Amino acid sequence: MNSSPRYSRCILRFVVFSSLLGGATLTAMPPRQHLLTGVVQSFDSPTQTLNLASVRPGLPSAVLIQPKRTRLREDGLPATLQQLTAAGPVRIYYRTELGRPVATEVSWRSATKKT
Repeated sequence: MNSSPRYSRCILRFVVFSSLLGGATLTAMPPRQHLLTGVVQSFDSPTQTLNLASVRPGLPSAVLIQPKRTRLREDGLPATLQQLTAAGPVRIYYRTELGRPVATEVSWRSATKKT
């Protein structure tokens, strides 16, 4: 007769453990963000791709710019793509999505601030 409460406690522990484990696997982490520094070489409007020169070996030399998702910053303030093409060294935070590097933020310093 004592085996019934022990059996029900064992099942209860299993249910609680499996629900905790199942809940942990359902929460997904966002893609990892990486840092890339380089010099702007060109911007290809049809493909929305920013090409960089002077990039360390092993890192991507082009990143995808998505107007609604990529933040552009000049001296910490919002900027436009027209200001970016005239920029020199840039700092790009990107994520790899579907095998392509997609920029989440592109920031640079203006020519007047460098002095």
